[in-house]
Amino acid sequence: MYARKSLAVSLIISLTIIILGGCHAPSKPEIEWSNQWGNISGNILEDGYVAANGNTVCYASLNEAADALYSLSETGEITLISRKAAYNLNIVDNQVYFTNGLPGSICRIDIDGTNFKTLVRGEYRNLFVSQSHMAYLQGSSLVVSDLAGEHTTTIASDVRRFLPFDDTFLFITGNMEAGGLYQINPDGTGQECLFDRPIICLCSNSEAIYFSVSNDVTTFGASGGSVYQLNKERKVMQLPTEMECWDMNATDEHIFFRNQSEQGALYRMDLDGSNMICLLRENCTNIHVMGNSLVFRIVTTGKGVDAGYYVMGQDGNDLRLLDSQTVPS
Repeated sequence: MYARKSLAVSLIISLTIIILGGCHAPSKPEIEWSNQWGNISGNILEDGYVAANGNTVCYASLNEAADALYSLSETGEITLISRKAAYNLNIVDNQVYFTNGLPGSICRIDIDGTNFKTLVRGEYRNLFVSQSHMAYLQGSSLVVSDLAGEHTTTIASDVRRFLPFDDTFLFITGNMEAGGLYQINPDGTGQECLFDRPIICLCSNSEAIYFSVSNDVTTFGASGGSVYQLNKERKVMQLPTEMECWDMNATDEHIFFRNQSEQGALYRMDLDGSNMICLLRENCTNIHVMGNSLVFRIVTTGKGVDAGYYVMGQDGNDLRLLDSQTVPS
């Protein structure tokens, strides 16, 4: 109960501007592609255990004794939606789409907890849902379907992670020691390599894609790395940082990341790579953006801070424990 109250207090303040987009109307009208998605890309790529739409926040139970999915209204009312594990949360109108594992089946439920339905049974991840389509990974295949999980089309293979941006999908291939960054149209045409080095992670805001590379991933951050910006014109610009950045997430003002070069400390920098500051010197991961707050996990016990899920202002203030946990080795 303490975890849910803490989340309510922190996130009610944060229900200001929620970025749902990253996609605009496509140039191929026959696809009838929606221009909004049910969660921001950085959240989905970090497991998607929180999402927001308008004045409603949905969040997974994190580490309660039993699986649970909750909604939080603008007035602070907490509603139990489901007693199922929930990741890759997407809120579209009055419905929540999610996977019931990492990976898991794709499910849908009304925001009031009624009309639960398993749409696609199997093992799926990296789920993005718009008002017209779903896109997700089945193994290493990028699949597009309608909202019922039917009329599926595999549009790319050897995909490790992907996100929607503008009128395309951008995806990374291979692993952190081999691969590259590609784009492809929603109908499977126009695949193009944009960057031919292995990518650690990527995220987006409304104007650009941000991705990171490692100088030597086997050194666990000791060799440093680089961060790049890819704008809508597909121009790549390297940002002035030499840190190895993981778990990146972005707003239209800042980039947040786990600094692998400093044992997982949580950092913030401006979109051009300037004004870099450390927000928290703990081993932080799964960084989510929610309004004016960050929601993330501390995976080891530090200086008086228990391992668990936390919420904190984007300025590094008001750190609150969401749920205690014992982290598996």
